[in-house]
Amino acid sequence: MPHKDKLKEYHKRYEQKNQEKIRKQKQERYQKNRKEILKKQNEYNQEHKEERKEYYLKNKERITKRKIKNKGLKICLSCGKEFFGYGNLFCSHNCFSKYPKSNKTRQKMGKSKLSENNPMWKGKNIKSLPALHEWIGNHKPKPKFCEICKKNKPYDLANISQEYKRDINDFRWLCRSCHSKEHRGKDWHNYIIKFKK
Repeated sequence: MPHKDKLKEYHKRYEQKNQEKIRKQKQERYQKNRKEILKKQNEYNQEHKEERKEYYLKNKERITKRKIKNKGLKICLSCGKEFFGYGNLFCSHNCFSKYPKSNKTRQKMGKSKLSENNPMWKGKNIKSLPALHEWIGNHKPKPKFCEICKKNKPYDLANISQEYKRDINDFRWLCRSCHSKEHRGKDWHNYIIKFKK
């Protein structure tokens, strides 16, 4: 018995030291005998195909019961199809998107993916102008009319201080004509270079 234990320990040590070498040897052996192995597998599958079918048909009820125990048989809310799932209410993403949702649930779904909860969140420091404008457009409510002329519909978010802070009060909604009049004669190229730095 002690001799067998020593052999086992020796084999373990050898495997730990030469893991890469053993892996390469196995790969080489498999590549040499790959065709033969695949042939044997196909032959075995063809021989025992009917036996497997018979076994499944005999034990179909037992197998489905086991599946129900493990996962749980559920009915999809949108299409009514039976499916196996842990905590899902829908059988697929398609059914989930088709299912009618109330405004409250939509608002909850939207709030659950805001800021730090969103997997695409990169922090508060926004480096690009389009991303900053998009963030302010989502958070600052859009009025019916331009904030300067109060006649036309607002299309653009104009920055007031030209520092491009992440502040809602530093931006205002303007129509195209008011926006162009406000920035006429100002060197916007230099502002953009400063912001990028």
